[in-house]
Amino acid sequence: MQVVFFHFFLVLIKYSSLFLFTATNPGQFFVTIIICLSPLFLLSSYLAYRLAKQIEREETVKHKQQTKITKIKRKQADKRD
Repeated sequence: MQVVFFHFFLVLIKYSSLFLFTATNPGQFFVTIIICLSPLFLLSSYLAYRLAKQIEREETVKHKQQTKITKIKRKQADKRD
């Protein structure tokens, strides 16, 4: 239990300048965070878009394959009759 508190205080000491900056300039802090994270948001949205397009392509390929299979089965059934 004492080790946990010791680590907690080490973290407080290590990041004390960040805490002071956040407390004194909250607006600037949030603007800085948004500026730093916005490229990651853009990258995430681009990758999500590409994934959605890839899934759509795979679904269309599977649908085309399924229709080909059903056509072949119909032709075979017609030849038997």
